[in-house]
Amino acid sequence: MSLLSFIRSLPHHTGTKKGCGEGGCGACTVMLQDGTKNYSVNSCLRPLVACQGMNVITTEGIGNSKVGLHPIQTRLADNSGTQCGFCSPGFVMEMYTLLTNNPKPTEDEVEKYFDGHICRCTGYRPIYTAFKTFAANSESKPDEPKKKNCKGSCAKDGKTCKNTCKLSKLYPDIEELGIAKFEKYEHEVKIHNKPTDKFIHNIQYKGVQWITPNSVQECLQYLSTLPVDTTSLVFGHTSRGIYKGWKAQNFIDIQYIEQLKGYSINPDSTLTVGSTNTISEFIDIINSLNQSPSLTAIQKAIFPELLYVLERIASHQVRNAGSIGGNLMLSNKNSFPSDLAIALMGLNATVTAISSSSQLKLDIGTFVNQNLDKYLLTQITFPLGLPGQVFKTFKTSQRNAFSHAIVNSSFSGVVLNNLLTTAPVLAFGNIRLKQIRATSTEQFLKGKVLSDPSLLKAAIALLSTELQPDPNIHDPPYRQGLALSHFYKWYLSLLPSNVLPPNLSSALTRFVRPVTQAEQSYTTDPSEYPVSAPIPKLGGRLQTSGEAQYTADIPNTEDTLHAYFVISENANATIASIDPSAALAVPGVISWISAADIPGNPLLPSVQVPLFASSSVNYNGQPVGLIVATDENVARVGAKLVKITYSNSVTPVATIQQAIQAQSFHPFTLPPTTLGNIDQGLAESDIVFSGTVSLGGQYHLHLEMQTSLATPGENGEIRLDVASQDTDTVQATVSSILNIPRNKVTVEVKRCGGGYGGKLNNSAFIASATALAAQKLSTPVKAVMDIDTNLRMLGRRPDYYVEYTVGIKAGLLHALKIKSYLNSGIGNAEGPGTGGVYNMMLGTVYSIPNFFAEVVFCKTNIPPQTSVRGPGWTPASFVTEHIIEHAASVLGQAPHDFKRNNLHHQGDVTPDGTKLAYWNLDKIFDQLRSTSDYDARYAAVQLYNQQNKWTKKGITIMPVRFGVAWVGAHYPALVSIYGDGSVNVFHGGVEIGQGIDTKVAQGVAFKLGIPLESITVGRHSSQTVPNTIGTGGSITSALATRSALDACDVINTRLVPIKSLLGPNATWQEIVQKALQLGVNLQAQGNYVPSSPPNSPIFQYNSYSCIVQEVFVDVLTGEHQILRSDILFDAGTSLNPAVDIGQVEGGYVMGLGLFLTEQIDIDATCKPVQTNTWEYKPLTALDIPLDWRVPLLKDAPNPVGILSSKAVGEPPLSLSASALFAIQHAIADYRNTSGKDTKNYYLNAPAAPAKVWTSAQLDPSELTF
Repeated sequence: MSLLSFIRSLPHHTGTKKGCGEGGCGACTVMLQDGTKNYSVNSCLRPLVACQGMNVITTEGIGNSKVGLHPIQTRLADNSGTQCGFCSPGFVMEMYTLLTNNPKPTEDEVEKYFDGHICRCTGYRPIYTAFKTFAANSESKPDEPKKKNCKGSCAKDGKTCKNTCKLSKLYPDIEELGIAKFEKYEHEVKIHNKPTDKFIHNIQYKGVQWITPNSVQECLQYLSTLPVDTTSLVFGHTSRGIYKGWKAQNFIDIQYIEQLKGYSINPDSTLTVGSTNTISEFIDIINSLNQSPSLTAIQKAIFPELLYVLERIASHQVRNAGSIGGNLMLSNKNSFPSDLAIALMGLNATVTAISSSSQLKLDIGTFVNQNLDKYLLTQITFPLGLPGQVFKTFKTSQRNAFSHAIVNSSFSGVVLNNLLTTAPVLAFGNIRLKQIRATSTEQFLKGKVLSDPSLLKAAIALLSTELQPDPNIHDPPYRQGLALSHFYKWYLSLLPSNVLPPNLSSALTRFVRPVTQAEQSYTTDPSEYPVSAPIPKLGGRLQTSGEAQYTADIPNTEDTLHAYFVISENANATIASIDPSAALAVPGVISWISAADIPGNPLLPSVQVPLFASSSVNYNGQPVGLIVATDENVARVGAKLVKITYSNSVTPVATIQQAIQAQSFHPFTLPPTTLGNIDQGLAESDIVFSGTVSLGGQYHLHLEMQTSLATPGENGEIRLDVASQDTDTVQATVSSILNIPRNKVTVEVKRCGGGYGGKLNNSAFIASATALAAQKLSTPVKAVMDIDTNLRMLGRRPDYYVEYTVGIKAGLLHALKIKSYLNSGIGNAEGPGTGGVYNMMLGTVYSIPNFFAEVVFCKTNIPPQTSVRGPGWTPASFVTEHIIEHAASVLGQAPHDFKRNNLHHQGDVTPDGTKLAYWNLDKIFDQLRSTSDYDARYAAVQLYNQQNKWTKKGITIMPVRFGVAWVGAHYPALVSIYGDGSVNVFHGGVEIGQGIDTKVAQGVAFKLGIPLESITVGRHSSQTVPNTIGTGGSITSALATRSALDACDVINTRLVPIKSLLGPNATWQEIVQKALQLGVNLQAQGNYVPSSPPNSPIFQYNSYSCIVQEVFVDVLTGEHQILRSDILFDAGTSLNPAVDIGQVEGGYVMGLGLFLTEQIDIDATCKPVQTNTWEYKPLTALDIPLDWRVPLLKDAPNPVGILSSKAVGEPPLSLSASALFAIQHAIADYRNTSGKDTKNYYLNAPAAPAKVWTSAQLDPSELTF
């Protein structure tokens, strides 16, 4: 059992969350206290038996709403650092650990402490803002006394405020909300009493034993007698997050063997470190030695490079738990890309391993290939720095932190008088399955004159021959290129300063991430307070304290069973047989649920596939059935034992190119989007050119995986607590599957731990499956998907491939013809929605008089693709902007000028038929260009690029239009007033982190004229507010608020006579009590359903925004950093600017993942390669812009919006494409100076480092000086 499972099994301890379940997201973070040692760990990886004698501190343990919250919890919530809130307890406990160990951290230390956490909602900026208030060098000040009066003139009549209106009394300090001011905080380190239970050294349970020896000798005795193939040495057990298949029966826990800890400086100037020092402890050792006066500067010279490696290994939690010996042994036992092994190889380190009968002392190269069964790694020894030694380490990975190396390397050589006096060490990882040294090149360089350019040329040629990547490793050309680039960087560092040309020196400088800075600004409308006020999100403090309940947190009853999906390993075959007998034989397995158990319609209409495959499978990961057991782990074990036999396997179609070749398309077609005459427009154009572009898919990666609890009731009824954005679809689907009327299906959800579209159609799978099992077994059934099943079984954002032809006339866009291929997967339920929006939004902000766009929906053997935040809109913006960039390149114009010249004008009609009656994007473009100092920065970027060959900068400006369609959408609301004046609101939307509950409550408080504290928002329930549509499209918050306002209007009308009777001085409570005495109905429903005249455009209004993006790119590796992002966003009159800025920032960072790092590859079996956090890389806090400025456009009320507001949830994703184009500009500069084509050069998305490096077309012959 993991520590996480144990914690969550305790009553009222579900604050610690299970996200990925493999140590990759940080949601499960807790603090362990072992004596005076305090450290954070991933509780999902930590075995419970490895916590003997330790105190475990969770977010519940540091504060809650009953006894009082901890300042960490309040500051995170009050700074809008929580949205869906699922990740928040993990962040809280990481910060608590930091303050426990370092009560006065610097802002830099705060920022770098969260490398092991993923937040899919906030974009990390508000989390940083909250936590940096604890920093010793923070600019935040203690709380100041708040003024009691309104400031300035009245928003109603413009006169001086008299402090007499109801708003000034209810919200006297409203203008100060959202400004973080906190009392000074002194962190108290609490040393809890150590548990007194006797330590158990041998724990046995169900055939597995956990042994905890006290000495090396005792450990070796166990190693010598236990079977090799079932025995595992463990320390932190962090490798279970990567290697999940091997199950040992005998675990030998060596964390308490004191002989394996510590370090020593030896007489021969070497350092010996015990193998069970954690990686964090090793970092502390190096930092301590770096300050020690007993070592010389020369001896210490290797430490900075060693620290660079150590601090980039995994995350804080993993470094705290994992040992250096364990890290090295993973390289021995597996093909593990250990950064530590490579660094130590560069230092000529040796390891000592002992068995009961022998001792080995091995260099790292020998060690990683040696059979060390029954051996215990005891220590690592390496020489300290030598005179003239130049030691460098390198690591290139998919993102800046918590990402395994694509290639890692280390180099060491002694340079004297421009000569390598001895053969250097050239060590490389991830070129082959094991770490290697380039020994031939090492010997070649020995004794050579470094300043001879021909030496580098010959060394590069030899190294290219010597470093032939293993063909089974992904992307061999890139890996070889990285290895050569790493070597080149090291070689340049050996050269005398007078030999190295200045324009090459940037290749030597390692990018050091400074402390981020950010600005946000907005205006409010005091006449509508609390609407438009920056009020922290309701429930935020419950989320940070762990008290907010998610679906998986609902307590299990004694009869609750647990379910786990069985999915297909074949993508296109007939099912010959399904044999669950082995699973059913497992103790605790209760039942096998399959298509044969379905009493109704087996088809899920929302995704156009059956709930369970029965006769054939059509994609890898398709659900075939469900194992139900007494607990979650037993269900998972049983599911893996179900045997499915296939026949008639057919080669699957996975990609768009394969679909085109096979002519595999869905029959559904959309009418093309047209304007003018495309053939005539192209014919009369001065310049005509064509091109292609592609955009990859994206997982939702909501940290709360798909979850459902089905509880059968009387008379055939069933209740579903399900993490869903669309309870109506769940209700309809379950009704159809079970063949019962919808009034017998109740669906409820309080909140979701993220959604982003992933809990619209996709949630029908798990809800239907658990409902079917609960109906069959007449008992509650709960299912929580693991990350692998979630990502393999369910749809994601579709990928696109686009062919286009452009016509230019008189320097302006004149004609554009587009044919797009969308990879829909095996079903095409999203075709009309996602594909339709995409096709209509092409062209976006640019005036194109002749336009034609069509979409083809590819039918492939992958899951039916579905909506992901910004579906249709985001790819349309990217494709359009790519075309504009291409056109500017062909014309030789600066892209910013070409964009500005081709923007729409007010009154234009877009290809989708929208008349731009309200158009301000030209003003937004010009305003941002000015406020961001774009022109001066553009010139500075050009100058930088002229002076530097191997590092480049890029800057771009990108405008975005997001069409908002809401005709026919309906989110009813029910407002109930109680006898004491308190109010409860139910609405048809689902709180998924977007702040809908807060906005609805603000609207109700405004309409009724009561304090916000008087209002609660109830659970979303199909019984209370039935017949809603799914929460999405960035319209739900506004429309649910409008429905609530309509309900309040009904109640206010009923109260008019009461208010007249009681007079103007009556309190709200008096009015309510009198109304009840007179029999007035104090409950009302609103159901605002927008409409428009026939044949109206699909979009009712547009959300406008613009971004200036500046990036830094390492041409030699393809790595990139976002230096600065300026976003000017038109939110109309924001219903809540604190919430809306959070939506802008969070959406933008999620979009950065789509366009930069979140790569999805499909293998030959149609299985995604990236189905876990080890391979799939959304951005972390160490990837966000270094300088980030987000003002909301001032004085821009939306004339057709709810309370003058505009949509904010999804438009920001489109802005993120600007990062790719800025990178493209940077690489284009390199290509231009190196004589390569730039007019037809472009980047496909995502622009991960491999793609960026490849696009530069860097040839090894260019690695010169």
